[in-house]
This record gives sequence, structure tokens and C-alpha cells, in this order.
Amino acid sequence: MNGMTESAQVQRINAQCSRPERYLHKPSGVRYSAADDTGDGYELAPIYGQSKHATTQDLANTEIWERLA
Repeated sequence: MNGMTESAQVQRINAQCSRPERYLHKPSGVRYSAADDTGDGYELAPIYGQSKHATTQDLANTEIWERLA
């Protein structure tokens, strides 16, 4: 609707439905999907194995992380 803003819950649901950002952890070669925005960073989910938490500052370190298209 025109002029209305989405609630935080609707924004969170829409973000989960859109294609997630993907990152490559260069030292291990594991690819992760950003599964959940925790406010100060992301919960990163690999195809297999345990999830990992990374802050936006962590993900900005290009020696460790590469954002995939």
C-alpha cells in the first residue's frame, strides 16, 4: 500500500524469502549462506556442518571472506 512502511517482522520474513547473501571462507574453502541477521552480524549456515556467527566487520575482511555473486 502506498505510504505504509513494513513492520520489522515483515521485513525479516521478506529478507528470509529473498536470495540469501553467500560468502566463501577462504581458509577452509567452505561456502556459507547468511541465514539470519542478528543485528550486529549474521548467522552463517554452510551446506553441511555447524553454523558460524560473523559480524559485518568480520565479513569485511577480504583476506578471510569473499562475498559471492
